[in-house]
Amino acid sequence: MDGLKIINDTFGHQAGNEALNNLGQRLSLELGEQDTAYHISGDEFYVVTREMDVNYVEDLMSHVISHQGQTFSYGVASWPDEGVTWEEVDELADLRMQRNKSERKARGEAPERPR
Repeated sequence: MDGLKIINDTFGHQAGNEALNNLGQRLSLELGEQDTAYHISGDEFYVVTREMDVNYVEDLMSHVISHQGQTFSYGVASWPDEGVTWEEVDELADLRMQRNKSERKARGEAPERPR
């Protein structure tokens, strides 16, 4: 999630881990039983869906962001529809996450990195 470094630096890594766990739990509540959110690193999550349409899940992530009040980076891919191996799904989710980051930055939604 964006701002994780600030949380860690201000309140400690335990607070940052709790914030990430809370976000992961929120994502799990929103997803189908066979859909999974993976914390990749820092503010980055991949969502691998088996039940839901990718576009629907991307809209769902936007909904979570707007209600959570905290942005995070995510990429969504469907298994096995869009990739049979983990490498294929991982590559596609990463590509979509990078696109998502670029679009947020272009809209001015991505925070500046602390100096």
